[in-house]
Amino acid sequence: TLLPFAILYWMIPFVTQRTIGNDYSDGSVISQQLSLMFSVKNGSFPLFVPNFGSGQSAIALPMGQIFHPLPHLSSLVPGYWSGNTLNINTLFRLLYLGFTHGILFMFLRRLRIDFFFALLLSFLTVYNLRMLDHFRYATSESYTAFILICVAVAWSYLTSRAFWLFLFTVAAAYLLVTSGHPQMAYFGFLFTGLFIFMVPFYMRCFFQEKIVRPPDLMIYYTRALGAVAVGLLLASAFVLPFYFEFFLDNTARVHQTFEWAVSRWNISAWAGIANNFFRPFHSNVHGAFGSSPLILMAALTPFIRLTGRPIPKIIWSIWLFMILIFATVMANKNPLYYLFWKYFPFASSFRVPARLMMIVPFLILLLSAWIFQLDPMPFPFLSGAARVRPYAVLALIGVGLLIAYNLVSPAIFGSPEKYTPAQISHPPEWIQTAVFAAGIACLLILAATGIGRRFKFSLGCILIVLTVLQVAVTLRYGTWIGNHKPGPTLAQIESANKKKLGYIGKSCYGLEMGRITRYRDILKNKKVDASFARIFWSSIPVASESEALTILKKTVLSNQVLIEFPGARVSQALKTPNPPPDGRVHLRYSSYNRLIFDVISSQPGYFTLAQAYSSRWKGRLNTQNVPVCKADLIKNAVKIPSGSSQVEFRYESPSSIWGMFLSGATAFVLFCLIALRLIPHL
Repeated sequence: TLLPFAILYWMIPFVTQRTIGNDYSDGSVISQQLSLMFSVKNGSFPLFVPNFGSGQSAIALPMGQIFHPLPHLSSLVPGYWSGNTLNINTLFRLLYLGFTHGILFMFLRRLRIDFFFALLLSFLTVYNLRMLDHFRYATSESYTAFILICVAVAWSYLTSRAFWLFLFTVAAAYLLVTSGHPQMAYFGFLFTGLFIFMVPFYMRCFFQEKIVRPPDLMIYYTRALGAVAVGLLLASAFVLPFYFEFFLDNTARVHQTFEWAVSRWNISAWAGIANNFFRPFHSNVHGAFGSSPLILMAALTPFIRLTGRPIPKIIWSIWLFMILIFATVMANKNPLYYLFWKYFPFASSFRVPARLMMIVPFLILLLSAWIFQLDPMPFPFLSGAARVRPYAVLALIGVGLLIAYNLVSPAIFGSPEKYTPAQISHPPEWIQTAVFAAGIACLLILAATGIGRRFKFSLGCILIVLTVLQVAVTLRYGTWIGNHKPGPTLAQIESANKKKLGYIGKSCYGLEMGRITRYRDILKNKKVDASFARIFWSSIPVASESEALTILKKTVLSNQVLIEFPGARVSQALKTPNPPPDGRVHLRYSSYNRLIFDVISSQPGYFTLAQAYSSRWKGRLNTQNVPVCKADLIKNAVKIPSGSSQVEFRYESPSSIWGMFLSGATAFVLFCLIALRLIPHL
């Protein structure tokens, strides 16, 4: 539990002033969480967030993690609403890393992996540059949840306590869905589905006595895939509105061109892949997974043949799949990523191909675990009865490759790319030299543990300590570093909402509603009145959005409003009366989902709300339901009579209702199953 605080010593919450920079410290991610939790604190579960991209469904703020436990636990900690939101989030994320490390360690011990190697492999799988980059945009939970779901489906194959592992898988699947980054969740589930089919054959490498029988396979596959499906059902409250309210509506990030998908932050050559193994400070942070040169063991798996050992087909398959991932992320060098982008569902909405590297550390774990459990055997180059563990041979080969690569790569590849730790954090030369030397030492010590039994315990302890120190230094310079800035307090958020209701930070580009993206220039050039709420006594009816757009391209409307009616006629227009009318607007009640105004108007007119128009907005005038019209392409409007009126705008989300129903029903069934299991023991 305390190890994450030692590894990331430079960003200990409430102790140090430094933290991860870029997205994490600039407030853009935490603002999503604070905005959503502010609504919850005030008694309204957010379905809509005013003024996020001119108003948007709350589900378009996935990094706010409204369905994940982390924000809700964080909000209960004293200080959350006093400016310490980032510190408290960091605290829980570090604890989550430690929890994941512990679970992974126990799983490796279940595979009969030596204590030292189980500790080492679980450590390198959790703490690496891939995790650090996930942490940067506040979704390290997606990485750890991915590890947990893979462990859950593998462990469930080995145990007789299938029910509790079933629940573990369900929980991990739910955490992965709601972790805050749908693209990472997609990659995680994609590999989990493949891994489930690999598990029985992979486990044969550790448990020769476990025979793979077709009936047993069907039972396991049904149970594992069923658990993942139940986890998805449990997360329906997130999944359904995300699909129906964001994915089907968004135009800035969904179904983009291939050029858009590969336009930024690419890994352009095999050297960018190799640097993760040999020179982690020179790997692109958007796809980096480096930590210690000990991960070379996995890359060198084919060299096991030098020891005379056969390599099982499943191990070859995992190794080749890892190479396939490496080739795929180099999107501009071959057609592999294009095929993925074109034929896999939803993949055309993803950017940054290097994010596929998320699954590589787990592949390295699978290969390394197999290598480290291999029994010692006589080695032809050693005299006597000396027996050598195969990993020792790979470690010695790794030493030679590490030295050779670091000698020749600067001359061949030149200066590091833009988005590498060497260019971002500028680690001193002596730090880079020390990390290199520590890597050499780790490989030599590892080789020594595999050649003889003397001092094995002492060497193991030294290896663990040296690896932890090396990885800690690598992570210290592995990304942007920023200074911790106090976040907004509850009083400041309340004050800000009195001036401008809703989102308290800078909206993330591309997450707004599709119509806001389409008509961005209308807003930018102030072609229409931008008042949050206003009465218009003069209107221009239009039959379609194209007709409205034609008018707005020629005219600046200040005292008139365009009202869209299919088949509208000029006779429906409201003319400005003479003498000029008078009116007043008072906001009586406000929440993210519901606004009530007291309106006094001397003449009939239209009352507009400058939040992105959606058919999910419902209107109410006094005690009667009234239609909400589309105004000025992007706004909502209700027709009002003269005199005093009470106008209500209410955002309704059918997909959220159905999602909540499915999530609740799933949770209820799971609760009943748990109760039935526990009652006999009470």
